[in-house]
Amino acid sequence: MLTAVTGINWGDEGKGRVIDLLAENADIVARYQGGNNAGHTVVTEKGKFILNLLPSGILHPEVTCVLGTGMVIDLEHLAGEMEAIEARGVKVEPENLKLSDKATISMPWHKVQDGLEEDRLAKKGGAFGSTRRGIAYAYSDKYRKKTLRLGDLLHLDEERTQNRLHMILDAKNMELAGCYHQEPMSYDALLNWCRQQAAYFAPFICDVGAFLQQAHDSGKRIVLEAQLGAMRDIDYGIFPFTSSSNTLAAYAPLGAGIPNCKLDHVVGVLKAYSTCVGAGPFAAENAMGEAWNEKLRKAGGEYGAATGRPRRVGPFDCVASRYGLQCQGADKIALTKLDVLSSMKQIPVITGYKLDGVEVPRFDTLSDLDRVQPVVTLLPGWNKDISGCRSWAELPKEAKAYVEFLEKQLGHEIQFVSTGAEREKFVLQGRMAVRHFIEPGSFSLAEQLALLDLADRMEADPAPYAHLCDGRILATLFYEPSTRTRLSFESAMLRLGGKTLGFAGAQLSSATKGETVADTARVVSNYADVIAMRHPKEGAPLRASMYARVPVINAGDGGHAHPSQTMIDLMTIRQRKGRLDHLTIGFCGDLKFGRTVHSLTAALSQFEGNRFVFISPEELRIPQYVKDETLTPLHQNYKETADLEAELPGLDVLYMTRIQQERFFNEEDYLRLKGCYALDEKLLQQAPPTMPVLHPLPRIDEIKPDVDNDPRAAYFDQVHNGVYIRMAIILALLGIPDPLTGKKVLESI
Repeated sequence: MLTAVTGINWGDEGKGRVIDLLAENADIVARYQGGNNAGHTVVTEKGKFILNLLPSGILHPEVTCVLGTGMVIDLEHLAGEMEAIEARGVKVEPENLKLSDKATISMPWHKVQDGLEEDRLAKKGGAFGSTRRGIAYAYSDKYRKKTLRLGDLLHLDEERTQNRLHMILDAKNMELAGCYHQEPMSYDALLNWCRQQAAYFAPFICDVGAFLQQAHDSGKRIVLEAQLGAMRDIDYGIFPFTSSSNTLAAYAPLGAGIPNCKLDHVVGVLKAYSTCVGAGPFAAENAMGEAWNEKLRKAGGEYGAATGRPRRVGPFDCVASRYGLQCQGADKIALTKLDVLSSMKQIPVITGYKLDGVEVPRFDTLSDLDRVQPVVTLLPGWNKDISGCRSWAELPKEAKAYVEFLEKQLGHEIQFVSTGAEREKFVLQGRMAVRHFIEPGSFSLAEQLALLDLADRMEADPAPYAHLCDGRILATLFYEPSTRTRLSFESAMLRLGGKTLGFAGAQLSSATKGETVADTARVVSNYADVIAMRHPKEGAPLRASMYARVPVINAGDGGHAHPSQTMIDLMTIRQRKGRLDHLTIGFCGDLKFGRTVHSLTAALSQFEGNRFVFISPEELRIPQYVKDETLTPLHQNYKETADLEAELPGLDVLYMTRIQQERFFNEEDYLRLKGCYALDEKLLQQAPPTMPVLHPLPRIDEIKPDVDNDPRAAYFDQVHNGVYIRMAIILALLGIPDPLTGKKVLESI
């Protein structure tokens, strides 16, 4: 698998953030162009890293990093960068860092010449905005054949290399002395400098083309990392305000060292607003005025990672971005720094250009971009911190509307949205290669309904689905005891023709040896095609999904969520009531720790006209966060009470739960509360004749056996439905179409 990560605009889009995420599942990350004139910023548990030359994958010890053939490499800077991150505990060795023997060396005079020329041009008002790191001059000398490549450092004692070195030095001294009146560099000093670099870097220099070719042929996952963006491409950018290399994805295999290989995916990275480092036309900075720009700059910390210079900023530019997407040919889009816009009451977006009052039909790098006037559309802001959002459903409606507006303008779906700098702060939507089922909101409402429809078809006629998962494996990682959920998942996979493996208790796993959930997810991804995980700690399946290469299903995490049980509950309610809206639903029992209650409340809140009655003792009331995050924002009608008998006549659905002994720290509290509700046939006579009784099971004494024969008892129907719901979830996450309809539940797969 060969994936290129590229910038759509002027650079600094947040590619390092995306590459760091992709590196979790990659074998190799390779730079293919540029030098140390730009930087990637990555925030990890070890802190903030600014990388200029090293690929972002270097922060992952299991990933091999490559500096490819198309790069120019400042070896002194690289040595300093390697030493700096090693001091912070990051391994940099020949086993995980390989330098192309064909990459161009940035020689000592290149930075000197860059600075001298930029100073000369600045006096005339014609500076390019160079970073003064010598990149342009290194590339220039590469094409003039007047520089060395890394492989030459391995042959410094050979006559041919020394002759070339003499020739290069003579030419460069004439340039520096004749044009800039600089003192000439001696041959001995130059040769000594080269020997010093060879002594340090010789173990890292190799034929990376052969290395990458072998990796590609053996099916390794390779991420190709770009520097800067489409607007800085030497051929297709805004010339002459460009980089000196090809920043486009089409160049990625060539620059990496495998010109005969084709890309499988191109991930184009966009920032939620526009930024630019360096000189040249940048219409966005003229859209709103400097006061607005400065506010945005401070909110986003927009200062160059490599240079520290303030970035030029402005609203998101749809015109320029459409051109950048066309140049990069991206099939996936990542949108970064959406959280920076959270404080704005109104958010401007550039939807067009005008020149002398006439609409400009398209972005043209050869047109008079300095004079265009941006056409701005104002969208409502969300004025809410979104850094805690981990799913598309959790984002404020205004934030989702902003992303959707950009999608319409660009004519392209956005799959990844970052909500903060830290690794875990992002949400996925749309056509991502791997979808997970961590909470009901992981699927859209339309997807949830499609899942229910699929489960209904499976129950009606299981035969067409019997071999859809032949050759596939489900891993059941159950750190907590379970009968129904674990066996239900395993039965579902077996009925689909697949196989299962896993464990039924933490004591049976490497967790007893201290293995983390993240490492378990990494390991098991090599053994299975989909993972179902139950864990006593809230958030553990979410953590696993960040590191797994395969879909992860949350089979219950502490008191947080149980999304597959929620889908079972919805299926059963819809079968019994014929609808999922305009219902009065009573939840009775342990509402504090009842993850099934929390999940089902969130799911039913998506439908119009529902009313919730929460019946529990004071100590086990519905948590405040459920009210604050689900009920109140969605203006749900709810009531809290301790009296089951009084509420029964008005209920359309009753959902009973057991008092969960395993969630109590104090045995006395459990014994005092365990028998507070007991539904028997006598009490049930006060309920409507069409009111189904649901229970996630196991029951203790909250539903008496005499209720089992009542037609309203629906809890064993839930067990029956569980197999079909989980069959449907597995098919959906694996992207397997329904043979009866030819459609996938998640069309985004």
